[in-house]
Amino acid sequence: MKIIKAHWLPIVILAVLPPALAQDQNPCSASSIKGSYGFVSSVRLVPPPNSTVKHTARLRFVGLISYDGAGNAKAGGISIAPSGKTSPFTGDGTYIVDAQHCTGSVSFQEGENNKAKWDFVIVSNGSELLTMVATDPNSSPFTQVKR
Repeated sequence: MKIIKAHWLPIVILAVLPPALAQDQNPCSASSIKGSYGFVSSVRLVPPPNSTVKHTARLRFVGLISYDGAGNAKAGGISIAPSGKTSPFTGDGTYIVDAQHCTGSVSFQEGENNKAKWDFVIVSNGSELLTMVATDPNSSPFTQVKR
């Protein structure tokens, strides 16, 4: 009889484990990336087909994006043109996180027709976001690093 009771012990333990342990299966949420992240990125500028300019150039960005833990984001920084001229940029956006896959995206709306979307993977317990600009195939992947 003791063997049968010992056999059921693991099942009983699993049945009464706190629900909090089940949350470990989905370790990511919007609050996983709460805080400020620095980034450096660039976009390859491709001249139009009928242009007299035949070479590409890079528009570079350095900035900071802040996530509030509830789906809102604010970004700001400096863009650097191929000529070396700098310009400030800012943007407000919203973000979502897929808890099961620790992936997400942040979308920025700049004017009526200009929308940017970044897709990311949450790594290093939320201290880094491996990122691609989904709306521009000429952009380079970059990492957002938590401050």
